[in-house]
Amino acid sequence: MISLFEYELISLIRGLQIDITKILSEDRIKYAEDLLKKKQSRNEEIDLYACIQLSDIGTIVKKSDDLKNSIIKWTEENQEADSLKSNNDIEKIFKKANKLRDYIAHSQLIDGKFKWEDILGVATFLDAVLDGLDKNILH
Repeated sequence: MISLFEYELISLIRGLQIDITKILSEDRIKYAEDLLKKKQSRNEEIDLYACIQLSDIGTIVKKSDDLKNSIIKWTEENQEADSLKSNNDIEKIFKKANKLRDYIAHSQLIDGKFKWEDILGVATFLDAVLDGLDKNILH
């Protein structure tokens, strides 16, 4: 679910032609550019957008008013998701999602690292955004 969320938001950011080089720090752009070069050297068909990380997506959402307002709206429409009211709320949920993604991706035990309510909070946030994308963007 997290990977789908990440993929769909990257696709949206790309489609909106958000200039990530003006939003992300020089270090984050350099990291993405280095990853892009490495993947291109292996003949992978890829662009800079596909080389940004989930934490970068959170930064882009916080700094892109249209995208941020859409995500806030979608979480408000989902009765199970916690409403996001501020950049701080967005930063917190993206940090939790990123941490959870990292634990799952590296096959680490999440028992004791997360409260079940935090996992449920991330899952309902992801569901709200994916549902919002499905209803408003993808169709």
